[in-house]
Amino acid sequence: MTRFDTPGVYVKEKNAFGNSVVPVPTAVPAFVGYTEKAQRGKESLLNKPTRISTFSEYIKFFGGGPKTTFKVSVKEKTNFELEVNQKTRFNLYNSIRLFYANGGSDCYIVSVGKYDKGVKAKDLNDPAKYGGLSALLNQQEPTMVVIPDALLLESEDDCYSIYQAMLMHCGLETQSRFAILDV
Repeated sequence: MTRFDTPGVYVKEKNAFGNSVVPVPTAVPAFVGYTEKAQRGKESLLNKPTRISTFSEYIKFFGGGPKTTFKVSVKEKTNFELEVNQKTRFNLYNSIRLFYANGGSDCYIVSVGKYDKGVKAKDLNDPAKYGGLSALLNQQEPTMVVIPDALLLESEDDCYSIYQAMLMHCGLETQSRFAILDV
């Protein structure tokens, strides 16, 4: 029994109900880009938003990193010039690797193709094929959209058109997520 030393009114509240707030992930990114493969068993994951929780799941379904090639030319005896073959350069793999290295958990991957043809704006956002960014329209969970390969597009106009599509997707079409843009 509780003992009260001073006179007065005392209130002791008892909660008859459990906590009504259910914890849910609030930062679930969706990454769109090129992968080595896009396969779960015999099922193709091309242009299908796929939820993963670990980097090893990424490797299992989407493969490893790109094999970036370089051209080395000799200018003088001790002076060399190194040039990257742009058709073999892709950013998605390293973005995912760094996401998990910095404590990331659940995310979505939309593979728009393999590393064999270079980065094309149409692959990253093709509403006609319901691919790339368009494939995320029916997903409720993602709260961020990231397209790291957009920086590798040949023209600035293509890059800007992808960024505009991302902003339209986030602000007009879904109104439930935001875009992370590299500038």
